[in-house]
Amino acid sequence: DSGELPLRAHSINTGDLCVQQMKLTREGGDIANEVRIGELLTLTVVLQAQRSVPQVRVGVGFHTLDGMRIGTLHHTDGGLPPFDALPGCYGLTLQFQNPFLPGSYVISADILSALGLTCLDYIAEALRFHVISVAASDQSNHHYNPGLVKLVGSWTSPIPKTDFLGT
Repeated sequence: DSGELPLRAHSINTGDLCVQQMKLTREGGDIANEVRIGELLTLTVVLQAQRSVPQVRVGVGFHTLDGMRIGTLHHTDGGLPPFDALPGCYGLTLQFQNPFLPGSYVISADILSALGLTCLDYIAEALRFHVISVAASDQSNHHYNPGLVKLVGSWTSPIPKTDFLGT
């Protein structure tokens, strides 16, 4: 799976900057379409800039299949600054421990102008994944059962890349 996102998948796109590819992987780099409770995951996002765009921030949303938003993480949430995109390709990653209970989920992606909060690109369904009823470790998963989700992750800064996903 290349993780490439066709233009028809973009609900909003200004033509300046777009999410070109996304992949969800587990430790070791294997594609993670089916994940365990508490599993450490990496979401890789590749952007393509057609024109220079100052002060950009990248975000992902996690949703149920019926569209309910569970949580959102932007690369600026942990203190990373917005970045100035010049024409070219950029890659960044989000590492997180899966907080979701068994079921199927959708990841959306957006690129926003941090200055004017203009949406430059939005994909409502960039990826789907399924959480199975198995814990990633031998520890009890009872702390995942209250029905509340604490979505915490660690982003890398966007870096210029020619082939970030190795495809």
